[in-house]
Amino acid sequence: MIDPASGHVAASHYGGVSLAQLNEFLDGGARDLGALPLAPADSALAQAEEALGHGQLPEAVAAYRRALALGGASWPQREPAMAELAWTLMTSGEHQACADLALAEAPGMNRGPGFARVVLAGLLSANMADTTAWAVAARAKLVPLAREATGITPELSCAGGTSDGRFIARICSELVELGPVNETIHKLDERVAVADLEALSGIYRRILERLLLPAT
Repeated sequence: MIDPASGHVAASHYGGVSLAQLNEFLDGGARDLGALPLAPADSALAQAEEALGHGQLPEAVAAYRRALALGGASWPQREPAMAELAWTLMTSGEHQACADLALAEAPGMNRGPGFARVVLAGLLSANMADTTAWAVAARAKLVPLAREATGITPELSCAGGTSDGRFIARICSELVELGPVNETIHKLDERVAVADLEALSGIYRRILERLLLPAT
């Protein structure tokens, strides 16, 4: 979000949002632009979002941490700022710091979008480190939180040629893979059931419709 008076970045957001969350983000940004002077925590948050908008990730991480420290536990923007910090850490390649943040903060968060985003960022970061000891320990604690956030138990597997996501994730902070059953992949008589292809085409179409078409 750009401040029309100064041309500076006034607010930034990493990751996907629903239409309702987008409206909330835009409304909050509009309120912030008209609300002067800002409290210290809100001022630090604005600095973080401006740095993020300029791609200055280390500066954004520092400012998010400063905002959280200034705001304290009762700060209304604490959980959205925590989620932005987690995604900024992940995007900047600070995977262990991101996972540590999720482990420390997610259990005490309200079970809402901020909680889900912090858990997801932590889990993705832990998965990027594969078999590193800290990552294995982090995944063991984050998977139950992911189940709590989504209602499903994630299967973390990027081995044996099942996924190139571990490479793409380095340049794309949000990654979802889906495809046909690959029981015969790279084997003799490799094949895919026609029914699977038909179902998959319907899934792809529905995803594109939900992403690109206005809500009805």
